[in-house]
Amino acid sequence: MEQQEPRRFRSVGQYAVATSLLIQRMEKGQPGDILTDMQLAAICGKVCRPHHPGYGYLQSAIKYCERHGVVWKRMPGGDCIKCLEPDEILSQGESTARQISNRAKRATLRFGSLDASVLTPEQVTKRNTFMAWAGTLALMASRKAVKKLEERHVNTTADFDRMLEIFQPKEDAPDE
Repeated sequence: MEQQEPRRFRSVGQYAVATSLLIQRMEKGQPGDILTDMQLAAICGKVCRPHHPGYGYLQSAIKYCERHGVVWKRMPGGDCIKCLEPDEILSQGESTARQISNRAKRATLRFGSLDASVLTPEQVTKRNTFMAWAGTLALMASRKAVKKLEERHVNTTADFDRMLEIFQPKEDAPDE
């Protein structure tokens, strides 16, 4: 009988064994790679579909991989996950930004519906703070703001001072 070499195992951080096994496989993913639920179960020994015992381990592994530059997503209607292509990541990010903007707008409306005269001073401060925060999120994620940034060809990650400069009102030419 032939003796097999023991399988190498590397524990990742303080994750469970099942999560560490999934991370080991998933962090090597290339855009377009697909892992079926059967393959995932073979990797970690647990069923990784939604509402099954291994789903939490899979979600932890997906989040770990995202933090390390490999983006996986469960494919709707399929029994698999896919390592996303760059255009899919952009599309998903755009959709998420729209959702954030819409939620921020709704939160601003809710905070604005509160009558400040019936609130304690602490509650008024909290209301105003969250209203300003949600309003800023809604403004910066609006289609108009995104279009303004695209027109200025912003090709680097956000520099807060530069962002404020872009949104300053343009000064008219001085009258002589």
